[in-house]
Amino acid sequence: MPRIKNFANLLADGDALVGNQLKKIYNTTDNLELFVGIISEKPINNAILGDLGAQIVGQTLRNLRDADRFWY
Repeated sequence: MPRIKNFANLLADGDALVGNQLKKIYNTTDNLELFVGIISEKPINNAILGDLGAQIVGQTLRNLRDADRFWY
């Protein structure tokens, strides 16, 4: 997953107001909090979450499945 270097690459098209507010609060994407970044990123393939959120949810569900000996 490539590193996001500016707020324009993080947000969906048309979210310039949100991008300006985030830039005013956090200055750079390096200072962005995890939850704020996840809910702000542009969704992938008509999903609710973006790439990072999907990766985190997917890994969490895999960990739950793999740790449960009664899964199957």
